[in-house]
Amino acid sequence: MPDQYTVQKGDNLSRIAKAHGVTLGELLKANPQFSQDGRTPDLIYPGEKVIIPSSGFCSSVDIKNGVTECAAAKPSSKQVAEIQNLIDQNKYQEAIDKAIEYYKIDISNVKGKVTYDSSVSGATTSSDGTVKIGPGHITSPGWLASSVAHETEIHVNQQAKKGNWYNDADGLN
Repeated sequence: MPDQYTVQKGDNLSRIAKAHGVTLGELLKANPQFSQDGRTPDLIYPGEKVIIPSSGFCSSVDIKNGVTECAAAKPSSKQVAEIQNLIDQNKYQEAIDKAIEYYKIDISNVKGKVTYDSSVSGATTSSDGTVKIGPGHITSPGWLASSVAHETEIHVNQQAKKGNWYNDADGLN
């Protein structure tokens, strides 16, 4: 059964979606009652139940065949809320560490570590093996996990299997 959230006073669907690592569109698709019969999605009431859909997070990518499979671990609503709380408190490294743990992201081939770096606008992998995540990719738990997974899966894990390494200046060695 999918996770459910009970609307609290002051909630809105955008905030609920962000806190659970899904897009507003994904949330509305899972909850058509909020846009039926002329009702606007902005009109929600405390006590209403909101179905939280599975995140669009992808754990593995087959580069050779261009296929993406979205079958990662889905953290509980409580775990997603914990990551969001860390983000809201600007505890970005802790949020990254929890995202790796709760979304079960394979970082076994990362030569350095996965770290927060405010000088990076997005996400990158350095030639020293450090995966760097910048503030632009720490906006919600789902986006953070997706960014970490992309860097580790595309630029580390898949290339390690091929004996290549990623060089930020030139691309793949």
